[in-house]
Amino acid sequence: VADKKTKAPFDLGMPGMAGAKVANAAQARGLLVRNMGDRIAVCPPLIINEAELADLFGRLRQSLDAAMAELKAEGHFKG
Repeated sequence: VADKKTKAPFDLGMPGMAGAKVANAAQARGLLVRNMGDRIAVCPPLIINEAELADLFGRLRQSLDAAMAELKAEGHFKG
């Protein structure tokens, strides 16, 4: 959300929507996620093991942090 207090969503019409920023950051870290507007989907294989799952979520955390930093720098994040 753009504002944690009010739970206001990001403006879906803004260039480079939040989901796209996360997807781009994830791809830069070798993780493919599906961009769905202001959401993303993670679809790991059914045979993923615990170590691979930990790696996936580590890369996802880094991607979310990078996207949030970019949104803050652009003035889109209020919380």
